[in-house]
Amino acid sequence: MNTQTKIFLKNSLLFTGLVLVIFLLINSLYIHKIEKRKQVYRKEYQWQEFSNTLPQGTLDYAFFGDSHADRALNPEFVPNSFNFAGSGESYTETYYKVKKLIENDNVNINTIVLEIDLQIFSDKKGLPFSALRYFSTFVPLSEIADMRGENELALYLKKGFIVFGKGNEIISYLLKQNNETPVSLGWVKTDGDFSNFTNKSKSAFESFEAEFSNEPNLIEEDGFNYFLKILQIAEDNNINIIFIMYPVSYEYDLEIQKHFIVREVYYKKLFDLIDDVVTKYDVLDYYKLFFEEPEKFTDADHLNYVGAESFSKIVAKDLEKISEKQNKD
Repeated sequence: MNTQTKIFLKNSLLFTGLVLVIFLLINSLYIHKIEKRKQVYRKEYQWQEFSNTLPQGTLDYAFFGDSHADRALNPEFVPNSFNFAGSGESYTETYYKVKKLIENDNVNINTIVLEIDLQIFSDKKGLPFSALRYFSTFVPLSEIADMRGENELALYLKKGFIVFGKGNEIISYLLKQNNETPVSLGWVKTDGDFSNFTNKSKSAFESFEAEFSNEPNLIEEDGFNYFLKILQIAEDNNINIIFIMYPVSYEYDLEIQKHFIVREVYYKKLFDLIDDVVTKYDVLDYYKLFFEEPEKFTDADHLNYVGAESFSKIVAKDLEKISEKQNKD
């Protein structure tokens, strides 16, 4: 090997090593400055702090669902409660969250409040465990790989080198570094006033398109089966079950009807399936609660912080009534 070749190889190794170090540094910075500031992590940090204050390790109310729930229910108005819902979350993910609370966090849950809105079991839900790094801390990668139909090694690399494909997030972070949506006890505080929308019907259509396919399957089997598993966990652990339907705007309901989705048919089928697993539960239906109050929404189907406060106070009173009824039984 001549001198020039040795110099070339040495420089190549130095360059490769430098690139690798820079990549690992960027990956580490992304994890600590961006990834761990995402809502799923901030909710987890808040939960860990809050769980240390639980009386006798008992949580009275655990709320689960997708963005309808995580924006609507402010636990500040429901004593000893926490909002575990997540934007776009499927009940596949929720199942593992519930298992984590009981088996890993050793929390006693008195009542579990589960969202059963029209879109919650929709076949438009994306791949489960999009927050891969977070969920892999308590869900085996082998199970995630099976459910996503992916290679376990590929997922391991994706989890470790998470910065791949995140250029837009990095640019966004650099441009608006401190523009985080506030989170409190798991509740996501959003602004916006739907009453100011010039075209409410368009907003309702966009919400529908984001949540339903062209020929919607309202009860997608995989996600629903995990929902049933949650009910079984609740039964096995003597956890009270409450099903809840969150408020939507009048325009959103019109869009639902345009696509020939009939609520009564959906819920008849849903409760027939539920009754095969559990028969003791309560139902809270707030679907039409704010039909005439668009100012309480941030868009066609999500409450803003004003609506969330009004709604949460109503829910708190209804939960108290249910609790009193249960104590008499």
